[in-house]
Amino acid sequence: MPRFDKDYYKLLGVAETATPEEIRRAFRAKAKDLHPDRAKGDKAKEALFKEVNEANAVLSDEKKRSQYDQMRKAGVSGDPSEFFRQAQGGQQGDFDMGDLMSSFFDMGAMGRKASARTRSGRGEDTAASIHVPFETAAKGGRITITVPQEESCKDCRGTGAKGGGKTCRECQGSGMAARQRGGFAVSRPCTACGGRGTEPSPPCPSCHGEGTKAVTRTLEVKVPAGAASGNRLRLSGEGAPGPGGGPPGDLLLELIVGAGDFEREGRDLTSTVEIPFTDAILGTELQVPTLHGSVKVRVPAGTQPGARLRLSGQGIQGADGDAGDHYVRIKVRLPKTVTEEQKKALDTFRIP
Repeated sequence: MPRFDKDYYKLLGVAETATPEEIRRAFRAKAKDLHPDRAKGDKAKEALFKEVNEANAVLSDEKKRSQYDQMRKAGVSGDPSEFFRQAQGGQQGDFDMGDLMSSFFDMGAMGRKASARTRSGRGEDTAASIHVPFETAAKGGRITITVPQEESCKDCRGTGAKGGGKTCRECQGSGMAARQRGGFAVSRPCTACGGRGTEPSPPCPSCHGEGTKAVTRTLEVKVPAGAASGNRLRLSGEGAPGPGGGPPGDLLLELIVGAGDFEREGRDLTSTVEIPFTDAILGTELQVPTLHGSVKVRVPAGTQPGARLRLSGQGIQGADGDAGDHYVRIKVRLPKTVTEEQKKALDTFRIP
């Protein structure tokens, strides 16, 4: 859950004036280094990986970033409700801190986790980065990933109370009570249950009263053909669990495509082939590996160093069915030593 005493800009290593592209680049670099697949049990890196994902989820969303910046400028720290108490001269009674914070930040009732858990609603969207092999991204395919997530505690049904707790008779489990103030109905946490929606009971021993558990999940992800670094995939229902038993949010995956055997520009690919200078002068035929298999290429006589030969339709094919091209860049190999006889033969090629 985001907190205003965390400096998300510092976590990503960017300035507060950073552009969305600078934030994306910084996140990809951090996530690549801290990803659990590379951390290999390093708990410190795994914890930092979660914080970096949290920072990216806020700063990459224009609305959430704006709200985050506003609250930090207002001097809000770890407990946002304190800000509102001070703003109202210390009088908190007429305000529902959860609803106030929801209006500032679309991430639930911050500062009232227990109350948020008992009210049924959709869970938060979460974000992570994943590494995709070059060929899988180019052709499309499936990969298996592991991501750190939270899931609703089954022992207490997400309430945080031992055995799930008994439904509060005063608020009927909603965790909220309505009061009339100046002709308006104002919602505030139920005083009978403290906003939990359940009657007082010991905390759940499985989740220690949190209502959720940290887990590592293994998911199979379908990568579309032509995917590139920076592309995002949405996995419906794989995000954070919904409060009060509500549906989970979605998981947003940012792709980081690995380097392959080819240079890539959009849907076009380029590879480099080295040939002897005699083949460049006289011409030859080559077998060139492409994304779709080996292809015979004719190198015409007189080909110059750095020339590019085009193989139409041998590039990356997108979801629309259109494919890019594959370009073969010619590198000419010159001999390091020549005999006297060879020198005489080459001398006849001198251009005046």
